[in-house]
Amino acid sequence: MFLTEHKLRVFGKGPKESCSICFVGEAPGQTEERMGEPFVGVSGSLLTQLMHSTGISRHECYITNVVKERPPRNDISPFFEVKRGGVYQSEEFKSYVQMLKEELTLCSANVIVA
Repeated sequence: MFLTEHKLRVFGKGPKESCSICFVGEAPGQTEERMGEPFVGVSGSLLTQLMHSTGISRHECYITNVVKERPPRNDISPFFEVKRGGVYQSEEFKSYVQMLKEELTLCSANVIVA
């Protein structure tokens, strides 16, 4: 977690080089922002339960988000919005997509779950 321009950023967690599954979420929530780790709030608890029920260990997976900061009021539209006539992507969103591409290039997963 880094503090840049007053934004807390939450980066991926897990073994990039030795994982077989990568989970990619939209953006961190309040708990994720506070703890500096992806998928540790309510959605993270559900994800962990579902993984456990199928025999997947969370510690063997790489978990990240496309957007690395909590959107204001949990509204993703300042970053990405589908409007009539096209898709709006902020420059910040484009940089997060590039960051995600670089993360996934370094990730050994043969399955990526969006």
